[in-house]
Amino acid sequence: MLSCVSYANATSSSNKKWKYSDVRPRILPRRTCRERLYPLVKELTSDGIPVQVSCRVLKLARQPYYRWAPQPSH
Repeated sequence: MLSCVSYANATSSSNKKWKYSDVRPRILPRRTCRERLYPLVKELTSDGIPVQVSCRVLKLARQPYYRWAPQPSH
C-alpha cells in the first residue's frame, strides 16, 4: 500500500496508471466489529436483557451470535 508521499512521487515520476484500489485505505472486515459486539450482547444477556432485543438494537443477526456463544474461548 502506498503512503501519500510515495503516491505523489510515483505519479509524478512514472506514467503508470494508478487505480483507486491501489491507494485507498484498508477497511477492516466487518467480522471484527461483530466480534467486539458479541461479548457486549453476552454481558447484556447476563444483566437480563434478551438476546433478541440486544441484537436488534446493535443491528446484529442472532444466528451468528448463537454460533459464537458456545465457543469456550470467550
